[in-house]
Amino acid sequence: MIIGQKKCRACGQLKPLVLFDEIAPGKYRRICRGCDERRKTNAALNNIGWDWACALHKEITMAIGFAGNSETYSKLLDPALYRALYDAQHKVCALSRVALILPEPEFINRGGTITQAIKHMPAKDRSLAPTLVRVNTLDAWRPGNVILIARFIYPFYKHCNGVAQVYDACKQITDNPVTIPSSEQLSIIRERQLYHEG
Repeated sequence: MIIGQKKCRACGQLKPLVLFDEIAPGKYRRICRGCDERRKTNAALNNIGWDWACALHKEITMAIGFAGNSETYSKLLDPALYRALYDAQHKVCALSRVALILPEPEFINRGGTITQAIKHMPAKDRSLAPTLVRVNTLDAWRPGNVILIARFIYPFYKHCNGVAQVYDACKQITDNPVTIPSSEQLSIIRERQLYHEG
């Protein structure tokens, strides 16, 4: 091998060092720039057709499978139905009515889940990414019993154990607003407690 040449691990050809990216003084990448560009182009082409709906579908089916509930999941729930649901909901969370934010396509890897793609979103947007839930948790995962909600409301939904209970909890909140004590009221209560403890 002539000095100033290196064998590319991708194509197996002996090439001049100038065709390799230097990663440290005297150390070069194992594949040449040409092969690296082809690899990136192929990866981008492979990701075409794998969007947020595919990534969410994979995540939901995995979660249902791990929970041992795969028999309750309808084969009619597929990425196309998720996209239709997103449009039918006018691109907003079915519970909070805030706009859902989808991860950028370049961060959605073929075969990856939506949670993996969300990690690349700005922190303020991550909680607005969609997730799929059942309206009635006792019923199957099927069209007509699923909605898309923003991730920030999912813990509340989970705690309430279904959409009807979420609405009931929200009605309780609106019918019985919390009285926020004033600074003066807090000072009086605090003084009473300190005097009583002393």
